Amino acid sequence: IDVCLDDGSFYTDLMRYIHGEAFAYGMADKTVIATEINPEENYAILRGRIRHLHELFAHEFLHNYQYDAFGVATLDFPFWKLEGYPEYVMTRQGNPAPLENEIQQLLIARIDVKRPWDWIAYSDGTGTTPIYLESRLRVQYLLEVEGMTYRQIIDDPRSGEAVDAKMVEWYKTGSR
Repeated sequence: IDVCLDDGSFYTDLMRYIHGEAFAYGMADKTVIATEINPEENYAILRGRIRHLHELFAHEFLHNYQYDAFGVATLDFPFWKLEGYPEYVMTRQGNPAPLENEIQQLLIARIDVKRPWDWIAYSDGTGTTPIYLESRLRVQYLLEVEGMTYRQIIDDPRSGEAVDAKMVEWYKTGSR
């Protein structure tokens, strides 16, 4: 994987043009960091929003692996399947919160945060957006509760909303 930093290079400008503004982009064998980073303090910052740098790299490298495994078909994946798995993997280090707590946070965010790209701040100063949190939790639910593999998730015909309904039902009925 080639890592390209935000130094005015061709890849940074191209990815920003294609995908819009983001912390970083991972596609094919390139990971492009498109914002200010501070390796000593382990963070990337974009418009005042902070992500841990090691998590950002983990997320983008997973996109590289997705592309390696599925090729250009990744461009047709629903957003939640494309982004949910990298988000899941990047949050597995350390002591991740139980799925039930995360679903509760999502349900609260759906009340408090009105737009999918608004920022949900975590206590450590980092954060995510509702659409990324929702995507991760759908994938996490399918992996951990339904016992699916990522390949099975990709092939599963259910919509994100259908998975969401099952996940919330599981949460609310105490089936955990």
